Amino acid sequence: MWRYAVSGRRDLRLDFIRGYCVFMMVVDHIGGPSWLYFLTGNNRYIVSAAEGFVFISGMVLALVYRPTVERLGFEEICIRAFSRAFQLYLLFVGLTFAMVGLALAIGSPISFPLGNPVEWAIGVVTLRQSAYLTDVLLFYTFAVAAAPLPFLFFRRGHTRAVLLGSGLLWAAYQWRPDLMELPWPIERQDAFPFAAWQLLFVLGMAIGYHEPTLRRVLGRIPTLVAASGLLGALAILLALNRFASRLGQLVGGPLGTYLAEMFYKFDVRPGRVLALLVVFALFYLVLTLFWKPIHAAFGWLFLTLGQHALDAYSLHIFCVLVVGAARVRLGPEDAFSIGPNTVLQLACLLLIWALIRFGAIDWVMGRERAPTRAPAAAGTR
Repeated sequence: MWRYAVSGRRDLRLDFIRGYCVFMMVVDHIGGPSWLYFLTGNNRYIVSAAEGFVFISGMVLALVYRPTVERLGFEEICIRAFSRAFQLYLLFVGLTFAMVGLALAIGSPISFPLGNPVEWAIGVVTLRQSAYLTDVLLFYTFAVAAAPLPFLFFRRGHTRAVLLGSGLLWAAYQWRPDLMELPWPIERQDAFPFAAWQLLFVLGMAIGYHEPTLRRVLGRIPTLVAASGLLGALAILLALNRFASRLGQLVGGPLGTYLAEMFYKFDVRPGRVLALLVVFALFYLVLTLFWKPIHAAFGWLFLTLGQHALDAYSLHIFCVLVVGAARVRLGPEDAFSIGPNTVLQLACLLLIWALIRFGAIDWVMGRERAPTRAPAAAGTR
């Protein structure tokens, strides 16, 4: 009776998980001591919001564009993907200029030396310069622009070739990152190198494109078996993360160094990839089985944030800037303690939610308001 109810083509479980990723992102980026870190990990768990965002973005892109690919073909998907990539490019440029300008104006600690401002601005416009917090948008711009190629192979039944090519590109980055600066060297893009992070995006695309087939196959696995297997895999990954440094010392050499950091986030090491798949599958299973009580308790927050994740991401940047500038002025001796800082994080989160929920961000952008969707009551899967 608590199971998820199917409602059209949109999977609200993905929106919910993405909303939870927004929650993690806001709390962790605001920073400071907090009681909320047991829910977010403060970027120290074996998986973080960033991996979830990239993976779900690829999955949703495939779910949305698959009917277009099958009905209208490759040319139409190129037009739509390039149009979306151009929108992301404009958002990246606009947010980067606004963020750095505001950071310099209010003295936020995330600002950085620009050198020659004209050269820096040209670098941003030509996609050769990035910045903290907007670097993920630059990755998305390239990922969405390149998406038609995987779609072409998916449509022709060559999904394995896509996964193999993506895996080889990822492996090449693990071996020689200095030679895999794709599509070209970009300053301050160290957190989201394309050659590494594209693997998560492509995995999400493959799963989204073949969702009906995967649902039929995985639906035959008993729930208890699936839950037990995922919990066992998570326990193994947690143990590996705990003893990775010791394992690296035993192996020694370059391989030992790599194994010691097998869960390193920014290079998307193997531990991170496996942890993402296991944690996502477990979260998705829990939502499927217990959707109604979870939705009743947290749906108002996470669905709103998840269905407007790009708006939430943009708004949270300015929250981070303002809070960072306030901390600089207060000084370390007056830094927020754990209680007030937790309240501050929640206040920023609720402010972002309210601006989205009541249409303020749509009004500012001159857009027609997109309502938050609710689940239907009939049918389960």
